[in-house]
Amino acid sequence: MGRPASTSLALSNDGNLLVYAAWEEGPDGLSSHLYSRRLDQERANPIDGTEGASGPFFSPDNSSIGFFAGNSLRRVPVSGGIAQIIIADPEGQFFGFSGASWGDEGTIVYVDSVPGSTNTLALYRVPATGGTGELLADPNSSKNQYRGYVHPQLLPGSEVLLFSGVAQTRDPERAEVIAMDLASGTQVSLLTNAMNPRYVAETGHLLFMRQGSLMAVGFDPDRLVLEGEPAVVLVDVMQALNMPNPGWDTGVGQVAISSAGNLVYLRGGIHPEITSVLMHVPINGEAEPLNTISRRNIPILNVRLSPGGGRLTFDSPSANGNRIYVHDNIRDLTWQLNTGGFRSGLSNWSPDGESIAFSSDREDGVSNIYRMAADSSDEQPERLAPSDQTQSMQSWSFDGVIAYVQGGDIWILPTEGEPAPFFTSDARESYASFSPNGRWLAYASGQGYIDGDVYIRPYPGPGPAILISSNGSHSPAWSRDGAQLYFLQSDEGGQKMTMMVVDISEGRPSPSRSLIDPWPYATTIVSRSYDVLEDGAFIAMMTSAQINVAGTAGTTRSAFRQRHRVDELQMVLNFFELLRNRVTD
Repeated sequence: MGRPASTSLALSNDGNLLVYAAWEEGPDGLSSHLYSRRLDQERANPIDGTEGASGPFFSPDNSSIGFFAGNSLRRVPVSGGIAQIIIADPEGQFFGFSGASWGDEGTIVYVDSVPGSTNTLALYRVPATGGTGELLADPNSSKNQYRGYVHPQLLPGSEVLLFSGVAQTRDPERAEVIAMDLASGTQVSLLTNAMNPRYVAETGHLLFMRQGSLMAVGFDPDRLVLEGEPAVVLVDVMQALNMPNPGWDTGVGQVAISSAGNLVYLRGGIHPEITSVLMHVPINGEAEPLNTISRRNIPILNVRLSPGGGRLTFDSPSANGNRIYVHDNIRDLTWQLNTGGFRSGLSNWSPDGESIAFSSDREDGVSNIYRMAADSSDEQPERLAPSDQTQSMQSWSFDGVIAYVQGGDIWILPTEGEPAPFFTSDARESYASFSPNGRWLAYASGQGYIDGDVYIRPYPGPGPAILISSNGSHSPAWSRDGAQLYFLQSDEGGQKMTMMVVDISEGRPSPSRSLIDPWPYATTIVSRSYDVLEDGAFIAMMTSAQINVAGTAGTTRSAFRQRHRVDELQMVLNFFELLRNRVTD
């Protein structure tokens, strides 16, 4: 949506060549490319063989560039040409947003998911000439303290590896910078509330990102200890935090440093707070804002109507934690649930409208399912299914069964008995939604969150899944009488969303048809971002950023990207001198 969530900048060791990833829009949607620019040139040139590339990084001798494209890690000569695939992952996609590092002993450290888990990211090592990846560091060994290990950097000599440990809830204040002795496997946590580390051997400083500032502290790589206190080196450095979609909160800082002392960065800090407007969206007619809520001037996600429609709940995310609110439509009152200041969200109503279930990281730093009274009369939320795995609240059936996502599968928490997976698959399931009569569960399934297929499956079974729609379908929601199933469908290039609908009778779906085209409102991953009223109209969200682009509900993603695109890079010469002046021993 205009700001990068992956590493986009790389500088050659001599500081004379800048390589960056850039996107452009065409008739087939978005496409990316790597570009190179020498400091003595006025223009950048595309690098042949880098179509679809992201996350560039240099080889130690500056002759080649590593990058990610599709489901593979690749390399290409600096001058361009035929790219060589170093390693591919046929089961999914590499996490190019998480970075890679090319060691001087001829290997590359990169990030990929742990086998059997689409949500846990680990560090691997592969020969730069190509081969099989070797597992280097698995966050599962830390008793699920971390969601993943990302942002690797091999230090000179390739004996020490720096990387970030990302918390289960992606909370940047819980992220840590970790140093690993590759010979012994020993890991040392160096810093908290820190991400995207890089070591400057020329000055002996460890650089890292903290909430949009580039920080530095002295570091001894032989003893793996810090020296002195961290200090701010540059402020307002673009970092992928507080992004419009939490899935883009990668923590990547847009900074590149050369051994010659040059630095390139993007301005922008963390993503600015985006407020939201709740919209009443009829099928036929003009959408109107619900001003009584929207004038609170806060970000809004995951709106859900109570069973009778008289109240609604919504989440309000921020960089310092997520809050949950309840709004009484009749009395025009809004109050915040007392969830305790943790990252809480994905709120859903109980069948009787008296309680709200939600996901929260309030215990053990792992997001689990909790329940508390909708009127905030409970002093503490109740943990429903304690687990060391991340749980995402999805839906609550009329007879009290809770559906949630854990480990990429849909799990069921019955009113009596133990939680268990509803079914398992190799794909990633999300957007689970019980039908009003509780006999069907709609969901999306695919390798990504918005590129999958929508199904319905009889509950509690038996019976096979029934395909409703494919080709980028997600976010299913039932009409209040269960006769229709709505869902969102993206076009091939991901430029536009359309609200679709099918009629369903006894599990037999009609052909899908377009209902609202385009659907210009905000979308979120894991759980849908809209709800359905009794008359078939919708409650949806539009961000203030979207409104500022066009001023109407017809805002397109293309217009949003054009407004927020990055079109300027900052260069600092003699950066090492600045670094020494800012950081004292």
